[in-house]
Amino acid sequence: MTDNSDGPSPQNPAPLGIHKAPDEPSAGIGHLNHLAMFALPPEFADVVRNLLTKDFVRDASPKEVELARRLGALPIGIDLGSYIFLTAEGDCILVDTWPNAVERTKAARIVVAALVHAATRYPELKTFVPRRPVDARNCFACDGTGELDYPLGRPVSMDKCINCCGLGWDLSDA
Repeated sequence: MTDNSDGPSPQNPAPLGIHKAPDEPSAGIGHLNHLAMFALPPEFADVVRNLLTKDFVRDASPKEVELARRLGALPIGIDLGSYIFLTAEGDCILVDTWPNAVERTKAARIVVAALVHAATRYPELKTFVPRRPVDARNCFACDGTGELDYPLGRPVSMDKCINCCGLGWDLSDA
């Protein structure tokens, strides 16, 4: 897979239909400037590559396995409309369940949320999840649990709190 850092063009098409998303979300609900400093260390790539060569199909559906092999990325789970993958480079790839549009992003908020969820499937990734600052307040939306509470049960595998990316603490304290 090639890097399309300049974005797709007729001369440089995005491979496998991948569209490069902006690296950071626009201002508005959920915009967190402090996550702009989030970066995965170089050893993250080694851990992901190791998982890809071993048993990356942990609890993965056949569709996830097929997409993971095609994308060369670690399957994380599925939310309401997308399969979610992490690459060794620290990108998050979102593949819509319909019509299979593919988006690749380095947006810290999306990568952190995917990483938090990934750490439940792949304990080897827990060391890369951002650490809670000592003086951080609990997230108001999940009361510090990092998970959403569904009164009728959990309808999807991506059940982490969208306000704190599943970390459980107020990200403005970071």
